[in-house]
Amino acid sequence: KMLDSDHILKIMVYTLFLVSIVGIFKYIIGITNDTNFMPFLNRNATIIFIITIVPILFYIKEKNLIGKNIYFIINITFIILIIYMYSRSAILALILIFFLYYYKLNIKFLFSLIIIFIVFIILIYSGLLDKQLIRFNETLITINMLNSGVVEHVGDYKRIVLINAAIDIIKDNLFFGVGVGVDNYINAFSLSVDYYDSDKAVRAHNLYLTRLANFGLIGYIIFMSLMISIYRQLLDYKTFKIAFIAVAFLMIFNEYILLPELWIIFGLYAGIAKQNKNKGEI
Repeated sequence: KMLDSDHILKIMVYTLFLVSIVGIFKYIIGITNDTNFMPFLNRNATIIFIITIVPILFYIKEKNLIGKNIYFIINITFIILIIYMYSRSAILALILIFFLYYYKLNIKFLFSLIIIFIVFIILIYSGLLDKQLIRFNETLITINMLNSGVVEHVGDYKRIVLINAAIDIIKDNLFFGVGVGVDNYINAFSLSVDYYDSDKAVRAHNLYLTRLANFGLIGYIIFMSLMISIYRQLLDYKTFKIAFIAVAFLMIFNEYILLPELWIIFGLYAGIAKQNKNKGEI
């Protein structure tokens, strides 16, 4: 018997739940330094995979395909997984997901925020979030350096250098870019940047800056139009769109847009949205 699309999404969520338990268990017993359950994949790439699926938990709840207790357990598991992945962008993306889904200006929402704040304060004083707080402090240092224009060898100073380098490359190749591929970017880096060793040059760790440097203004407009078109294919499915927005947010901090699972999953979401529209369910 063929599974319908909703049950396929349910299986995806349950699969992520199971591998999350594996990642958390490996971290607890000391096999790994974080909860990344994909040992041969960078944790930031794993985060992309996780964030595309987490909002679907809300979808299967709306469809009454999951009980309240297991819904709560899976939510807590995903939160623990992401917190102890030690990825700042992932934590911010998770907060964004919950905010976009639950935001309503009423007493219940405000009360929930107060409860979350109290739990957060308790976790801080318990010492369970010490490493995460150190990482976010580095982020504040980075923001201050961006605002001041003074780059010091503290925090994520290399990111600041790479962002400034990308901006310089964009200025020198504004309309048509430097072309795609790492080699083209590194070559442009050596020509446009004289304050950083080109032998250590890498891309900006920001998809939007890198693609603007790659494509130039003309190609970038086409690229962003394509992204908007994909977003529109998700129609009125709130959870699908939240997943897209969360991944788009993550791309401010990395460039894993070519991950195959990313395109497979969003292709599935767009296909489900189109199928249900044809059935008159949307």
